Amino acid sequence: LAVAAVIVALYQLRHVSAERRFPRHHLVRTFLVIGLIGPAFYMIYPVVGPIYAYGTGTEYWSAVSLWAPDMPPSAPWAVAELWPDTLPPVGAPQPMPFDGITPRNCMPSLHTAWATAIFIHTRKGPRLLRHAGTFWLIATVCATLGFGYHYGADLLAGVVFTLTIEA
Repeated sequence: LAVAAVIVALYQLRHVSAERRFPRHHLVRTFLVIGLIGPAFYMIYPVVGPIYAYGTGTEYWSAVSLWAPDMPPSAPWAVAELWPDTLPPVGAPQPMPFDGITPRNCMPSLHTAWATAIFIHTRKGPRLLRHAGTFWLIATVCATLGFGYHYGADLLAGVVFTLTIEA
């Protein structure tokens, strides 16, 4: 995200010396507001992504997985060890208590928020910059879901969060 943000910010600042003013709609301002307000929502919604709540499962699938032998077991990160040895409990959902080690990083996804800000700020640029902004948003969304750092609702909240800030 930092590389894309620097490229977009420098593109937006290309006429500052000639115009003698900072752009009204600049990526740096949006990034700062996202970084200042976003962590407050982590305290309101103290949830963690699926990899932290449930682990990777590499302990159970190492016999059939191509990459599992290279990955360390994630059972210590998991809040509960449910599948495949124990069936999930049936009943009303209960809150999961967190310890001092498990990171809180879900609602909203700030990675998605920043990638959405990059996407929005590249819309008025040249074609290459627009394609790069689109690629960066898609790659960030796929990475955060694929690595298990966020749920889908967290990504939607990140997009809504950025659009609210931009408005």
